[in-house]
Amino acid sequence: MPPSALAVLARLRAHYGAPAPHRSEDPLAELVQTILSQHTSDVNTARAYASLRANVGSWEAIRQAPTAQIADAIRLGGLAEVKAPRIKTALESIWQEHGALSLDFLRALDVEAGRRYLTTLGGVGPKTAACVLLFALNKPALPD
Repeated sequence: MPPSALAVLARLRAHYGAPAPHRSEDPLAELVQTILSQHTSDVNTARAYASLRANVGSWEAIRQAPTAQIADAIRLGGLAEVKAPRIKTALESIWQEHGALSLDFLRALDVEAGRRYLTTLGGVGPKTAACVLLFALNKPALPD
């Protein structure tokens, strides 16, 4: 982190105290939730994520589901026709590359290597990658 960012962080912590850590279910859940959060509220994100898991099921079921089924499940979160293919493509890419639907391997990577990997997934930009690294893996990545 640049020295100027560290100085700002120190001043914010001195004034407000350390924030309560955001805890994620797992890195893959954080990725999907962050994709769902794009251009919507936290309330809509939570509803869409809950609907996806309740109506489609496991990561494997979501990976194998038709994109239209994923879109129907997340529609209440907004932009379902954009987000559904992103989720499906990300899951398929992870499966093809690692043979498992898990991002736990990112724990062993440094921030830049993790960011490089995540941004190879369709629909995952620098901000989404940083959210996964920070919130699910506790790595010093700044979503901006």
